[in-house]
Amino acid sequence: MRNIDEDKSAHVEELNPWTAIWGTPRKAIRSAINYPNMQLVMILVIVAGIINTLDRAIGKNLGDTMPFLLILLLALVGGAIAGFIGWWILAGLMTLIGKWLGGRGTYEEMKIAVGISYIPIAFSGVLYIFDVLFLGQSLFMDVEISIFQMIWLLFSSSIGVVLSCWSLFILIKGIAEVHRFSSWKGLLTLFLPFIILMVFVLVIIFMI
Repeated sequence: MRNIDEDKSAHVEELNPWTAIWGTPRKAIRSAINYPNMQLVMILVIVAGIINTLDRAIGKNLGDTMPFLLILLLALVGGAIAGFIGWWILAGLMTLIGKWLGGRGTYEEMKIAVGISYIPIAFSGVLYIFDVLFLGQSLFMDVEISIFQMIWLLFSSSIGVVLSCWSLFILIKGIAEVHRFSSWKGLLTLFLPFIILMVFVLVIIFMI
């Protein structure tokens, strides 16, 4: 039965990842692997890197010490570079750990899966455009903002959290699809490095 399911998975028709990823993530990932579009994947990686950099800039209130335009430049250039580095490392870890758990995926397949999982994050980029338009440098500063800005930021942040969670869900499904095992193993593959790190830290603490 497993071999039959895998054979069906390998022959998934070409799907539009922008629409299919929301309802049938595993099929969308398999389609993206069978019909690779690395240009799209790299664009998603760059956009995700920029958005993650903007998130860190907001969290650290960089606007208190850095000009607004410099923050945006840092996000565009540094975020793109960081996006690629994070993509390579994450795909490598998920490939290696998945193989330890009995998976059969390759590094190239995992890079596609990880990249496609960034689609919800890419959609959140639209929210960041409005964040910047409505708040300007205040977005990156610890200052009082207007009622409208506060309401918008609450709305934008809430939608952003939902999209980030969905991106994580797709990543788990993608890991499982690449390695051709269950979603539970996909979840374990994703969080095993953090579990190992936590155990290591606890052992060090108790030893000290």
